[in-house]
Amino acid sequence: MSKSPQCRHAAADEDEEETSKAAMQAVREDQEEITEVSSVLARLQEEVEAERSLWNQEKLKLQESLRAATQAAGEEKEAGKKTKEKSVFKRFRKFLCCSGTI
Repeated sequence: MSKSPQCRHAAADEDEEETSKAAMQAVREDQEEITEVSSVLARLQEEVEAERSLWNQEKLKLQESLRAATQAAGEEKEAGKKTKEKSVFKRFRKFLCCSGTI
């Protein structure tokens, strides 16, 4: 017994409809997965930005500390030079006084 052309068309239409429904379901599932992944990525990006902000703040603090330490070391060095210069001058003056030159 062969099926009539109408039955074959109806069966083909049902198969096509089932295939279409399955494809639409797969598309919906893919869209849901994309939405979930996008949400996770957005949250991770926010976390990265927050970490970057904290690192930048820490970097600025360290740069300021380094600048202050460098400045203090420079000032100490200058103070040491002045002290040394005064010390040499004082010794020379004392030498001149003791030798009777002045």
